[in-house]
Amino acid sequence: MAVGSTYDFNNTIRDVSQIFELLIGESKNSLLNVVGGLGGSQEVTNPKYEWVEDTLSPQSGTVKTTSAIASTTIVLDGEVDIIDGSILRFSSALDVTKTVQVIVSSSVKSTDTTLTVVRPYAGSTDVEITATDKWLLIAVPQTQGSAAGNGIIHQGTVPFNYTQIFDKIAEVTNTADATSSYDFATRFARQQAIAMQKIMFDIENSLIHGRKLIASDGVGGSMAGILQLLTDASSVDAVGGAISETVINNNIEEILDDGAFSNRMILLASPNQARRITALNTTSTNPIIEKADTPAQRLGSFVSSFVGDIPVDGGNFLNVFANWRMPKDQVVLLDLDRISFKNMRSMQEKDATLPGTDAKKSRLLTEITLELKNAGQAHRLLTGLTV
Repeated sequence: MAVGSTYDFNNTIRDVSQIFELLIGESKNSLLNVVGGLGGSQEVTNPKYEWVEDTLSPQSGTVKTTSAIASTTIVLDGEVDIIDGSILRFSSALDVTKTVQVIVSSSVKSTDTTLTVVRPYAGSTDVEITATDKWLLIAVPQTQGSAAGNGIIHQGTVPFNYTQIFDKIAEVTNTADATSSYDFATRFARQQAIAMQKIMFDIENSLIHGRKLIASDGVGGSMAGILQLLTDASSVDAVGGAISETVINNNIEEILDDGAFSNRMILLASPNQARRITALNTTSTNPIIEKADTPAQRLGSFVSSFVGDIPVDGGNFLNVFANWRMPKDQVVLLDLDRISFKNMRSMQEKDATLPGTDAKKSRLLTEITLELKNAGQAHRLLTGLTV
């Protein structure tokens, strides 16, 4: 279907996904351009779409109650999988190292929170382990000639989302369709293109603000968007106050600690938060004012990429993506390698013209959902920011 073409009544259902993808590509500031998968082949065969995520057992955590010197039990805050023979070290809540190490004397499974230990391990100095201290797994040393012992069985979690039908109606009278105009504004194909652009707006709003709801009799199902998926995964940092380099770097560090950092991350922010990030660029090596010796003098600048301060191999860079649909008091650290649309039905055109009507009418329709992998580890939602 080319823009400006006549309407073909012999083809009542048409796949217009290629034109839909073209419109997305032309929308330079659209989040749909950076989140992949929209308009692709069918990947979803059920309105409830599930995907499998593999995450390893925690290698660190928090102590729940105080354990005195020589005590043989340590209660952890949360369920863990730790096998016997594991060596643990400890630090304070502020990461000040404690001298004591312990060896776990009996395995605990995912429903347990209490460790039985022998302490101190290998001549380390025993000290009190207090509530809110951190525990960290060192290793599980084995004896020579040892037989196979117990292992931890890892089963992936199965997050899910529901598909959502997006549609718009394109309609024009036959008189208007036959009327010549320089921009083809009255042509039916033009109205169809406009309808697809409106669907794009709905999808982008749902990508951020969508709420998960299963379809029922008379009620359309809807997909969860980024904000709900991150909130449900407890991947939220209620910051409060103004955005800062420290806040962003602290959250980068948390993602790195979870082993999930990618160099395809963006800082998704409303324009006002994007401006606040630009305002952080005040050092003499990155001057805000640029004045060139040309007739066109320039004043001002913008920050398009945030460089993290952790010296890891390859560095850590986050492109700043401004989108007015984002809440003004929130910013998302979003890993583009772990988010994509999944298609149940690509963009279709269905003839909706009633017989005998002196008009042309079609319904543009697609059915999709959103997949966001490792919501609790690879992404962060910063809330409560100064606006």
